[in-house]
Formats: sequence, C-alpha cells, structure tokens
Amino acid sequence: EEKSIFNIWLSPSLGNIRLRDLRPLHFERIKRDMLKKKKAPRRIQYVLAISRQTWNTARNQGLVNGDWPGRGVKIPKIDNRRMRFLSPQESEDLLSELKSRSQQTHDIFLMSLDCGLRFGEIVKLQWGHVDIENGIIMVVDPKGTKNRAAFMTSRIKGMFHSMAMGNKTELVFQDTKGGPIKKISKTFFRAVDHLGLNAGVEDRRD
Repeated sequence: EEKSIFNIWLSPSLGNIRLRDLRPLHFERIKRDMLKKKKAPRRIQYVLAISRQTWNTARNQGLVNGDWPGRGVKIPKIDNRRMRFLSPQESEDLLSELKSRSQQTHDIFLMSLDCGLRFGEIVKLQWGHVDIENGIIMVVDPKGTKNRAAFMTSRIKGMFHSMAMGNKTELVFQDTKGGPIKKISKTFFRAVDHLGLNAGVEDRRD
C-alpha cells in the first residue's frame, strides 16, 4: 500500500528532489492535485503521513536535519458524519441476509444495531464483560477512564445464550485463527451490495 502511494502520489512530484531541498510548496502541490481528483481528506492525510515518516527515518539516520517541511500544510477537515440511517425493514433485511452468509458477522451487526456498540468495541469484548443474567455489557475503554454499560435486548440475550461461553479474558468474537478481528468482514459489504442499500448513493455520508 505504501509503495503504491509513493508511486502514484509522491514519486511524480518529489522523486527527483533531494530531501534537504523539499519545501512546504511541494506538499501543497500534492494536496492540490489530490483535491482536484476528489480524493478523500483521509487519503490525503495518509499520503502526507508517509512522506513525514520517510523524512523522520532519514533524520534519525543523520541524512537530514530539522522538522518535516510539510508540517505547515493544512489538511482538509474530515467530515465523518452519517446522514442516513437504516429503516427498521432495511435492518431486518440486512440481518436476514447476513445470517444466511455468516452467523458471526450477523451477531456483530446485531450487537451494533441493538446495543449501539461500535465495531472496535465489539471485537474487543471479552466474556468477563458480559452479564447475561442482568442483561448488561460492560464496554471497557482501553485507557480505563470512560467505561460504560450497554443494555441487552431480548434477542441479544438469546444470542449470548446460544453461544459457547469462554473464559473471562477470552474474546467473544474471534477470527478463524482464534485471534482478534481487525476489520469488518467483506461478508458485510457483500450483503449490503446484494440488498442494494447504497444503490445510487454518491455522497459518502449517505
């Protein structure tokens, strides 16, 4: 991924310039070119971050001095708002479609839908955080400062009752090798595409 970004965005603009000769203007041009091609702000951030990491590596090896010359470049603000929500019928259709494809992906989506948990919170959930009897899920903040409780619906309770409970420190949801899940399964996106939930949508917020 990083090599691809270098070849597409960094090399054409910076490939023949010595690191010590780089100026903020060079990075402003990269940002301008990416904006013209309607690349997402997050993508622009990533591209500039790779150039910064390269500079820092060179500095650590004594090849350059001073701060990364692109540090003054203003990054476009990222708008992560979501303006559209699933209707009750769309939610049920997606649950049904996911269940026909993957029980675990279905259960992860159900927890998000019924309990309001984020994907990152769900995949870090341990059995010691689950209190089926009282219908409470303890959502543990990694820094230990913002723990909160989420409450189970009847179908969430039923979901947990149907699962084989593990040790307190064992993850509720695991990948095929028994490790932590790092990203949303492609099964989810295939189900969304199959149902046409994003058909005709151009604004990523929708």
